[in-house]
Amino acid sequence: MFWLIVNSVGFVGTPAGLVWAWMAWAKRSRDEARVRKSIGFVAVTAVSLSPLIFFIARFFHAAASHILDWIGVAVACSAIILSLFSYFRLAIPVALAGVGSLMLLYGMTLR
Repeated sequence: MFWLIVNSVGFVGTPAGLVWAWMAWAKRSRDEARVRKSIGFVAVTAVSLSPLIFFIARFFHAAASHILDWIGVAVACSAIILSLFSYFRLAIPVALAGVGSLMLLYGMTLR
């Protein structure tokens, strides 16, 4: 049952959070604050790359996979922290996508 909860959060939360984050960034990108727009773009891009890093890590040897897993965790966590310095409405979907991708990693490595 625990495996089902983790994977459902990972497989539902990640795409929903990514779509929501990109849409929220696109709405806010018309504003005048260029610094917040740039930080928001970096945060959304980083959280979009995190699941990709996790999937690519599964194709490598154990040592390289372990390093890529830590890089993916660092990217997801830094995206969540960066989104706090951007628009607040962007922080919630980025956090949802980041936590979803971390649950995806946990679900992929669960044995």
